[in-house]
Amino acid sequence: MGEDACALTVERGALVAATDPITFTGVDIGRLAVVVNANDVAVMGVRPRWFLAAILLPCGTTEDDVRTLFAGMRGALAELGIALVGGHTEVTPVVSQPLVVGQMLGLAENDRFVATGGARPGDIVVQVGLAPIEGAAVLAVIRWVIKRGPGVVLRPARAAAGTGLRARVDLLAAAAFAASAAVGGTVGTLFGPGKAANQFY
Repeated sequence: MGEDACALTVERGALVAATDPITFTGVDIGRLAVVVNANDVAVMGVRPRWFLAAILLPCGTTEDDVRTLFAGMRGALAELGIALVGGHTEVTPVVSQPLVVGQMLGLAENDRFVATGGARPGDIVVQVGLAPIEGAAVLAVIRWVIKRGPGVVLRPARAAAGTGLRARVDLLAAAAFAASAAVGGTVGTLFGPGKAANQFY
């Protein structure tokens, strides 16, 4: 309960896996699917490495729409050094807007990862970055698109998302510095047992 990713024991360490759909917007969802799922793995102190995506598109989707979605996805993957290793794409009347369900995998070869539920009374709470920058960025994109019309993606909206909704690779430090718990996404908080803030960096 409350964990954004799971950790599976494998021969080489711990395989960390997370899955999240992008349902709150139909804008730039290829990129958002990568970043949101990457954050769920990174918050466990593990580098995201492999991505799969199930993509459901509404009837009337054009080839340009598909190319735009995949361009955003591939751009985010390249930026983070993540490989697209599988997935599924189809056009279906079941959805009224594009839907991406992503799955991200990472490998903790030393078995060191950080769970959300490890916080204990007396831990020091360290805030990394701004809160709630991720949620605010998504709302900014949606608001801009509503004002400008459906399906319109303009540079200011993309800039807002680029500023706030990004992969929290800074949370990879959580495992290295023996944090007892980490919370990602809109919060991005590290907990450490008796450690001062400057000891995390």
